[in-house]
Amino acid sequence: MKQQKTFQAQFNISPDGKMLALIADNSIWLTDMKTGEASRITPKSPDADAPVVAVLWNHAGNMLVYNRHVEAENERYLQILKINLN
Repeated sequence: MKQQKTFQAQFNISPDGKMLALIADNSIWLTDMKTGEASRITPKSPDADAPVVAVLWNHAGNMLVYNRHVEAENERYLQILKINLN
């Protein structure tokens, strides 16, 4: 079992109640609610580019969205990114 670090933001439970999505160790993690098995699903980001606020599920439970800062044209923007789970 992979071990995630301390939570960095609020967590969210999938619509079917089976998975927990969270930000920890500057990445997005999924944890199986039944087994406790945790998996990192995004690479670890540097502190300045770490995901912020919370990970949210879509209603179907097959996509996550989250915020993180990105560089574009020599500026930093807070962007919404998505992860397709299919």
